[in-house]
Amino acid sequence: MTDYVLPAPALVKLGSVVSLVFGGAFVLMAILISLGFGDTTALTNSPLGSWAIPFWCLAAFLGGALLLITGWGMRKRQPWARPLAVLFWVVNGLLAGVQAVLEARTGTFQFSFLWLGGLGIAAWYFYMKSDVVRYYQELAKKEENERAA
Repeated sequence: MTDYVLPAPALVKLGSVVSLVFGGAFVLMAILISLGFGDTTALTNSPLGSWAIPFWCLAAFLGGALLLITGWGMRKRQPWARPLAVLFWVVNGLLAGVQAVLEARTGTFQFSFLWLGGLGIAAWYFYMKSDVVRYYQELAKKEENERAA
């Protein structure tokens, strides 16, 4: 068997850069906000009140860390990056659900379905688009061959 792996699809290359940039930005914002930097008026005026700041910081840190790990995995051509890209959108959905439940306790109810679009596109791209599926299958084969050697 050969160790040749197909070149990464263009959107996987772009996705690795975008994931690293946005992941770093989310983590940095979460840290700075949690340390008291920045204007948090919009957060404290939300239906969650003072709970909005720790919730937002946790969500931004978690999402940012997941993006950083995913981007690094894509950059290093790791097959485990594919499910992490989809997991990012699942986590977004869970956080939207938690936020909706917390806001419902205050008498308001908002639920964002934006994450569903991201989840659908990510699932289609990483698990149904033939060239991307073939690329990740090749990566998995290469990793399996390296373990066997």
